[in-house]
Amino acid sequence: MGLWNDFSRHLAFLKEEGFVTEDNTLTNDGMWASQLRLDQPLMIAEGLRKGVFPHADPALLAALVAPFVHDRDVDMKLDTSTTPKRLVTSYDRMKKALAPLVERKVVRGFDVRPISLWPAATIYGWANGQPWDKVLKIAGTAEGDLAMLVTRTADNLRQLASLTKAYPAVAQKALEAIAIILREPVVVD
Repeated sequence: MGLWNDFSRHLAFLKEEGFVTEDNTLTNDGMWASQLRLDQPLMIAEGLRKGVFPHADPALLAALVAPFVHDRDVDMKLDTSTTPKRLVTSYDRMKKALAPLVERKVVRGFDVRPISLWPAATIYGWANGQPWDKVLKIAGTAEGDLAMLVTRTADNLRQLASLTKAYPAVAQKALEAIAIILREPVVVD
């Protein structure tokens, strides 16, 4: 009975959010969102609907996807005075746009992970060609953890790249973002 109750709670929430109709069929948004194989598909889907993911800058797109792939309960402190203003502005805009969904999820008893800036700043630096050693300092993590952040961000970007009909511009920039973050030492040619 617990599984059924959990399923029913999730279904009711998806209906409230406009991904499922009252007669239990997927809406247009539900169709493309159901294709996302991500850790936080609802957050990403809402970000797409709200237009917070840039369709002109692949480095910024990769950066804004990164907070949704980091799943550890570590929130690193980041010196925002050294973080590019463009990134901080876009990150703040994204958090503000997603805040109502976060609140609705909390009210209904769903787990919500923090949307941290440090993964975004780390991936932004890497996507903009900063050396591995400098990016390691931004991340404040071990090399393996940084490599995992990069590869998981690329995996999530692949999911966005599949949305060629619903979000063609974002899909194209996602492909470009993958190309700029998957390089040595993360992948070896």
